[in-house]
Amino acid sequence: MSHRTTGLCPDMRILFELSPTEEFSAEMPSSRVLLLIVLIFTAAFARLVPHMYNATPVTAVTLFAAAYLPARRWSVLLPFAAMFFSDLVLYATKDIAYRDQAIFNMLFVYSAFAGIALLGQLLRRQVTASRVIGTAVVGSILFFLVTNFGAWLALSQPLSTGEPAFYSRTLGGLIDCYIAGVPFFRGTFFGDLIYTTALFGGLALLERIVPQFQQPIAQPTVQ
Repeated sequence: MSHRTTGLCPDMRILFELSPTEEFSAEMPSSRVLLLIVLIFTAAFARLVPHMYNATPVTAVTLFAAAYLPARRWSVLLPFAAMFFSDLVLYATKDIAYRDQAIFNMLFVYSAFAGIALLGQLLRRQVTASRVIGTAVVGSILFFLVTNFGAWLALSQPLSTGEPAFYSRTLGGLIDCYIAGVPFFRGTFFGDLIYTTALFGGLALLERIVPQFQQPIAQPTVQ
């Protein structure tokens, strides 16, 4: 992905431009930056351990990175990289049966991921419990809508010669697909809340225990 912003819409451009506060935060202690990176990759690779179906840290990692990583570009690229590497491991091991659909599946998962990254920019201004919970809930819904739309596109065409499509390629078929996906949304929703609470709450606790992990306060510039 290019870092050039020419031709990008305003919403996407904000992901790759540094504000004065971000230029300051880029000077935050390396111990804090390292901690954030470790937490992001640890949460991303938590997808590899047994868990409730669809209860993954995708939304939580994206929001956490958006809220705390110094530069907007890295708040998107770093969790993308963490998820991508964990996907490589998943499709090489327990999800090997779905390898043929990997690129198609990842297209919609990462599209939802990008939308959540934009949503997470709201947390850069101020991290509060209500903002974190609100963005996590909206992120869960966004992920459900985007990924199930992809499932409908895949399953609304014949799976093989002589085998009919699972859903009709009509509005009714799309609605049926969303209805069928509702039971799986429970895992998505509770997983997002649990991982979001663990990441944001864990960092808040560490900041209280270890002062070096606290985010420094910018000092006003004297002209």
